[in-house]
Amino acid sequence: MADRDLLAVMRSWVDQRGHEALFQPWLVYRETVQDSWSKRAALIEFEDPSTMGQVTVWDTGECEVDLGSTTDPARTLIRSIQVSSGEQLIQTLEEAVTFCQANSP
Repeated sequence: MADRDLLAVMRSWVDQRGHEALFQPWLVYRETVQDSWSKRAALIEFEDPSTMGQVTVWDTGECEVDLGSTTDPARTLIRSIQVSSGEQLIQTLEEAVTFCQANSP
């Protein structure tokens, strides 16, 4: 993972969406670093009136997607994947936004 910093890719993606005024759904970015953990993580919380959830990526490439509709409990996007590149992470984040937009009225 030394040749690519997935947390930086995620942070840059959020920054770019904000600068392009594409904050739909509303995004919150955070990084987590704790002494007891052997790996760093970052997460994006997705929130709008019809969708809530988060995408978490660890510096090891593990990625968890956990999104759900607030109006239809059967509509979810839940996956665990191993991200091997910044491009794959960006594709995963775009899929999460597409899911959120599909839930919008």
